[in-house]
Amino acid sequence: MGISYYLANPLQNIMSHFKQINTKPNSLLTFDNYFNNQKEVIALKKTTITNEAESLIFSGSNGSGVTHLLNAICNSQIKQNKKVFFITAQWLIYVKKNLKTQADKEAFINSILKHDVIAIDNIQFFYRKTKHQNQFIHNIISKTANSNKLVFLGCSEPQKDFSKSKKIKKTLALKRVELLQLSSFDVYSILKNLCSLEDNIPDNLLYAISGYNGSIQQYINCLISIRFNISSQNIPSQELSIEEFDDIFNLKKYFHKQQLRKCFIQTQLKFPKHLSFILEKTN
Repeated sequence: MGISYYLANPLQNIMSHFKQINTKPNSLLTFDNYFNNQKEVIALKKTTITNEAESLIFSGSNGSGVTHLLNAICNSQIKQNKKVFFITAQWLIYVKKNLKTQADKEAFINSILKHDVIAIDNIQFFYRKTKHQNQFIHNIISKTANSNKLVFLGCSEPQKDFSKSKKIKKTLALKRVELLQLSSFDVYSILKNLCSLEDNIPDNLLYAISGYNGSIQQYINCLISIRFNISSQNIPSQELSIEEFDDIFNLKKYFHKQQLRKCFIQTQLKFPKHLSFILEKTN
């Protein structure tokens, strides 16, 4: 049954698209497994707990954790019994192309306004779109804002962030959270979370990997490869130092940016001061 079947009835049309698209956040991506000790992120976690969320845009380079953070804050809203509409810009553009009449478009936007929260990821795909597409997106955002709904946007290419335009800024006062490059502590926390006790992975290996600049996928690929080499070659990994891991496995080959982090010359990670409240809760 083709899409054209539904175009005669706006409500049927909207329901048909909702059946094709998952409009809920990924339940596996939460604050519990989001490791970023950036002060803005720590503060954000606190506000979601106290139900003081505000409209935000998360911006950062590809692999910086924008999508995970966007899903995490949406899942926190669901826990507070909020109705959340989550969609990517790619799907939104696809839907718009199939809404042929003004009645269809209005029905679609009205269906969104039934939610308490609207979240749009990958908004860089709206960059330099046609006038009609831009107007459609602007209508969604402005009507959502005028209805006092929460708006969360995610952008993984800051140079294509259409929300910086004067028109959007005038419509919606968005607080911006710029995600910086992950610290060594963040990378270590992510890798440590991926390892179970049974894996018996030494911390020195995680420290050595965390000392490089790279993307999350590069860190994970490196860890998987080294783990395989350790098991296949029967290397006494528990006895190796950070420097020995670096020399034996030539870790820099796994990363495009081959410089070590200058701040990461240590054998033990120190917790940032603004994470002290977490340690107090766990002790």
